[in-house]
Amino acid sequence: MSAVAVHTQARGQASAPCEGRLLAILLDEIEAAGDPAQTEAFLIAVGRRFAGHHPLARDVANSPMTLDVLVHTMNAVWASYDLGAVAVSTASDGYGLVHTLGGFAAGPLNRLMGPFLEGCYDAWMRSLGSGAALRTLRTDHAAGCVRFWHGR
Repeated sequence: MSAVAVHTQARGQASAPCEGRLLAILLDEIEAAGDPAQTEAFLIAVGRRFAGHHPLARDVANSPMTLDVLVHTMNAVWASYDLGAVAVSTASDGYGLVHTLGGFAAGPLNRLMGPFLEGCYDAWMRSLGSGAALRTLRTDHAAGCVRFWHGR
């Protein structure tokens, strides 16, 4: 059974304070094991792996690909983990994504969400056909919200 499946089954079994303390210890260890660039690269890779466990292309294959369907599908994933929600806007040269972190914005998850989400959104966009010239970049990470740009 994958770690994602185990986590999903166990969500109701551990108390939130226990999860928060354990997560804080894990994040401290990850950050202590490398410099900030290594930590960020690791968390981006974790986000890409997470996206691979939740392929959007499969979920939207039976529906016309609209922005509403895409946002609904991404938010269904986030809701299943209680990880906030995303809003997406379009421009002629890309997409703006605003991820609202929800209730954990002040907790230990806030430290990892920027790079984690960057990896996840980049992987999802690529799985939907985004070209190599386009990238997902974090443009802002304030308490409660992370902003991204996917484009040139």
